[in-house]
Amino acid sequence: MTTETSNKPVRFFVITATCGNGHSQRLNVDAALGRQWAEGLAGLLDGTSPMYLYSPIGTDSVIGKCGICLAQINCTIAESEGPAT
Repeated sequence: MTTETSNKPVRFFVITATCGNGHSQRLNVDAALGRQWAEGLAGLLDGTSPMYLYSPIGTDSVIGKCGICLAQINCTIAESEGPAT
């Protein structure tokens, strides 16, 4: 998981889950929930969260995998000030 920051007022965080084959999905998280909440959600999505007792990566689990091709995904978080799309 990677994070981008800026000095502009944040209205929401954008979590982008992308697999190696180019499939991607965006999830907008309201800034009122906070960056830590957005980072926790991104970690749960890509399987890197310390909340998992046993890592789901590399198992038969669909956690952390693309819903189209089942390749491993990576989540990035960016701040956005514009309208959610």
